[in-house]
Order: sequence, then structure tokens, then C-alpha cells
Amino acid sequence: MRLHRLKLKNYRNYEELNIEFDSKIHFFIGDNAQGKTNLLESIYMLALTKSHRTNKDRELIYWGKEFASIHCDLTLFNRDTQLEVNIFPHGKKVLINRIDQRKISNYLGKLKVVLFAPEDLQLIKGSPNQRRKFMDRALGQIRPKYINQLSQYQKVLLQRNQLLKDSFKNSSLRNTIDIWDCQLLEYGSSVIDIRQQFIQEIGKLAQRIHFEITEGIEQLNLYYDANCLVTNFREKIEKSRERDFQTGTTNVGPHRDELQFTINDIDAKIFGSQGQQRTVALSLKLAELEYMKMQIGDMPILLLDDVLSELDIRRQKQLLDSINDSVQTFVTTTDVSGIKHEILKQSDFFYIKQGNILKKT
Repeated sequence: MRLHRLKLKNYRNYEELNIEFDSKIHFFIGDNAQGKTNLLESIYMLALTKSHRTNKDRELIYWGKEFASIHCDLTLFNRDTQLEVNIFPHGKKVLINRIDQRKISNYLGKLKVVLFAPEDLQLIKGSPNQRRKFMDRALGQIRPKYINQLSQYQKVLLQRNQLLKDSFKNSSLRNTIDIWDCQLLEYGSSVIDIRQQFIQEIGKLAQRIHFEITEGIEQLNLYYDANCLVTNFREKIEKSRERDFQTGTTNVGPHRDELQFTINDIDAKIFGSQGQQRTVALSLKLAELEYMKMQIGDMPILLLDDVLSELDIRRQKQLLDSINDSVQTFVTTTDVSGIKHEILKQSDFFYIKQGNILKKT
């Protein structure tokens, strides 16, 4: 998988950009708020059609413009391919080889990326929502069915929650809860199944990687702490109905799933040091990279958004050591002078200032 050209029009602070990538490792260098992360975000958008930074499409469009466009030329499994995402204030249009895709599900999964951003360093001690997003982003690129099932589940969940709130004023609405529960069980069970399998598989990879990073001192275990399992989903949601009506929200389902991490059988979120928690996060992202390769038979593109400065020298080296000839990598940083690694000799450097880019080899 290789990205050869990226074109932006009216995207964030780029009114017009056409940039080619010749090597496999690319550094985007510049001060903060100059547009480095915007470039990585645009590549991420080409993969998932969503930003990792905002849910508001309007924020992606250059000030005063009516739309934004992201286009790329790449090689997928030895085939030249063009992908395009057009962003409007109230929706998106996606194209493959200039052919409009009516369903985004037909588009998803073509370009695959692994993003490692500063917020991922909070994966262990951050909110449960961060850990659910970690699962959803990884699975969304390799399991089109998962995205569809998750989307349907979230729609039903919104409608069920609205019913629960409306029932405060109209108690007769309680009689229609079965309709939503049947759909919640159908879509939610699929989400639970896929997540459970994913955590089992990626957990083994993360355990091995973490063992290597810590030179055999620490054993990492990853657990899928499901709010409910397929086998007891129906029972738990029926038991929770009265509580749901009282609170006006759905208290049972995969929207409340969690992940648990232990280091040498000790809860890493509660008792792990900051360094240990960052090592777990690093192990998870490297495991995600390896997992995707196993699933698709090719390496995804690696996006490193200003994380090198957040890692100490040892963890920084572990991350850069994972980058080899088969991994095309894009890195943002304010400075490369603090990076001591052979990888710099293989890299292209792009200096960015106020949306203007200068390539320096």
C-alpha cells in the first residue's frame, strides 16, 4: 500500500495543495498551528471518511468556501487507484477511480491507516469512550459489516433513549419498548461478537510486543470488559428496563463496553506509572499495525501525529524500530534535531509554515 500523491482543495488551512511522495518515510516539520496535523488528518479522512479531531464537517472546510476536497493517487495490491472525499457542510460524497459511491460502506476499507496521536497516550487512563473508539476505528477499516452494525445500533440506541425520555410525559409509550429492544439486541449482539474476537486477537499481539519492549520484565494482559455478552444481553436489558425508564437512558449494551489492562496481574489504569501506561499504549498501536497486516495481507499506512516528542528515548526508539521498508509512514513534529535514529537517513522532509510547504531532501 503506497500513497503517491495528495491533493487538497479548500481543506482546513489549505486552499490548494498538490504534493507527491517519493520515499516511504515522510516528516512534516513546523511550529504548532501551521497545518502539519491537517495533512495527516486528510489522509485519515481518505481512509475512514471521518476526522479523528472533530465531528463537525464545517470545520474541515476552508473559511468562506462551500466545500472541501481530498484526493489521492495510490497503489493498492499492485493496482493504481484514486480515492476522493468531497466534504460539504451537511454531508460527504466519496469516489473510487472517479466513480461516485452511493454508499460509504462501499468505499470504506480501501485505504487503511493506523494513527498514533497524543490522545492515544491517554488510552489507558482516559475515558472509556477513548477505548471504544480505539476498537471502532481499527475494526471499521477491516470489517465493513461492523461499521454497518455499529451505525444501526447507534441509531436504534438514540431512538430508544428518546422514547425513554418521552415516556416521562406519556406513559403509554412504554408499551412500544419491545420494538426497539429487538433491534438493539440484533445489532448490539453483532457488535459484541466482533469486538470480543478482535480483543482476543490483538491482545496476544500486544502482549508479545509489550514483553519485548520491557525486555521480559512486564507481562501485559488485555481484557474485553463487556457491559453484557450475547448470551445474557436479552436478560440484562429486560432487567434494566425499569431503571432505564427512571433515568431516561439505556444502561445496558456495547455502548458501555470497557477494556481492562493488567501489568503483571496489576490494574495498569489504577496502579501503573505514567511510563508504564504509555508503554501499554505504544504496544497497542504497534499491535494494531501488525493486526491489520495479518488481516489484509499488506501493511497499512502509519500516521504519527506529534507523538515522538511525547515519548522518552527508549520508547521513541521502539516505535521507530517498528518502521521498516514495508511501512509507509507520515510523521509530524516541530523539530527532528532530538530524534537520534537511522530512519532519518531514509526520510523526506517537508517544512510547513502557514499552509505553505517546502520539500527538503
